[in-house]
Amino acid sequence: AFSAENTALDPRVEELVKATADYLKAAKEFTVHAEITVDDTLPTGQSIQYAATLDAALKRPNRLRTVYRGDKRNTSAWYDGKTYTRLNVDQNLYASWKAPSTVDGLIDKLNEKLGQRIPLSSFFSQDPYKMWREGIQSAVYAGLHLAGGTPCHHLLLSQEDIDGQVWIEEGSQLVVRKVMLTYKNVPGAPRFTALFSDWDFTPRLP
Repeated sequence: AFSAENTALDPRVEELVKATADYLKAAKEFTVHAEITVDDTLPTGQSIQYAATLDAALKRPNRLRTVYRGDKRNTSAWYDGKTYTRLNVDQNLYASWKAPSTVDGLIDKLNEKLGQRIPLSSFFSQDPYKMWREGIQSAVYAGLHLAGGTPCHHLLLSQEDIDGQVWIEEGSQLVVRKVMLTYKNVPGAPRFTALFSDWDFTPRLP
């Protein structure tokens, strides 16, 4: 957890992360678009980067829709508070199962099924701050830098196995504009990057 008593954790970063999480938590519904790149390593040892887009719509407390289009897979998913359904668009196959009654419960269940934390799932949590601060060992404020052409507070966060960079929009709308995760204990130190756009907090979802 963040702590002002730890010299490795800048209290300015804690304030920004907490405020951004609260801004997201207060939203009753929202939609967002993300441009994603994911690094991988070929059997030859050479690195390769794949691309994808994610379009998500959340209506609290228990409605979620995601559409993922990428080089590696194309999937759509629906959650209605009772059932989670996932469609493999390329193969026209779907799976559906009984789901927990909250988005947080769904996130935990999917993480359990996959054996790892799903990137970006914390954005849909009822308590993003709790998930964002987990395992943070150091936090540094790097300054005001651009992400997608937007001036942002640039934060450097470090966990035991992941180095993270987060860009939070400067101004009254505290939204995340970019995330970069470096899996430093994995051979080749692959990166996951998401560039966010089209945040809409009044989408009037059905």
